[in-house]
Amino acid sequence: MLEPTIDVLKSIAEEHLVSVSAVALNYSIDKGVVPLVGVRNPEQVEEDMQALGWRLSKDEVRRIEEVSFEGNTSALLQHG
Repeated sequence: MLEPTIDVLKSIAEEHLVSVSAVALNYSIDKGVVPLVGVRNPEQVEEDMQALGWRLSKDEVRRIEEVSFEGNTSALLQHG
């Protein structure tokens, strides 16, 4: 179930006054992932750009990880 994770992402987004996608991208960057984003309109560009110029706190990362899936959830990511 993704709802708990989405709820935490929404909460953090509200705290930072950014989009949920910006929080998700920021988390990915924090984990060493270089996200390749696709956008369909200028609004999505603006939302994704909100991921830049700030970092999640250790507490925010912990909050996301407490409700996220454990283990290898994607064969496309380098694990280990």
